[in-house]
Amino acid sequence: MSVRELDAWLARGGSAAWSAALHRASTAARAAWGPWEPIRIPDPRLPAALALAMATYLVADGATAVERVSWDQVEGFLGLHDLPGEDRPPGEPVHDWERIALWEANLLVRGHDLTDQGDPVSGVWTLLRRDTGPPDGMLDLAYELNDWWGGSMLLNAITRRWNDLKDHFDVTAVRR
Repeated sequence: MSVRELDAWLARGGSAAWSAALHRASTAARAAWGPWEPIRIPDPRLPAALALAMATYLVADGATAVERVSWDQVEGFLGLHDLPGEDRPPGEPVHDWERIALWEANLLVRGHDLTDQGDPVSGVWTLLRRDTGPPDGMLDLAYELNDWWGGSMLLNAITRRWNDLKDHFDVTAVRR
């Protein structure tokens, strides 16, 4: 996955809000990483940029301009520690499936058919919700040696390269 793949997602278009969110995430990714090529397979940078675009799009929810969405709003929506409306002890981790259910519910409310690969938002969602766990029968040691991520692509995107984008995200809103 590389900056060329990010450009391919940008070229697919979509609604004005989706295009703005994807452009904003792309700008932050390019500022953070430059014109990157994969450093390893799988490379977590494209999923991180796409997760940032998706979170920005969902936070904006048609009521807020994409350019006005802050990093704190995005991280709050991600539920890195707590999900909105959840009653859980402070610091208890959010499970991957809980985050996926929240994002899918928000996409459905926004009118997306999650199986429609012609919809660029649903296409990105298909990538982000993909399970990246080891193949059945792979030994734990082989799992660790091969650096299989485990969990969804979304979970790995927000735990591996997420903070690289932080210093560049709010700046993109000011420059536009």
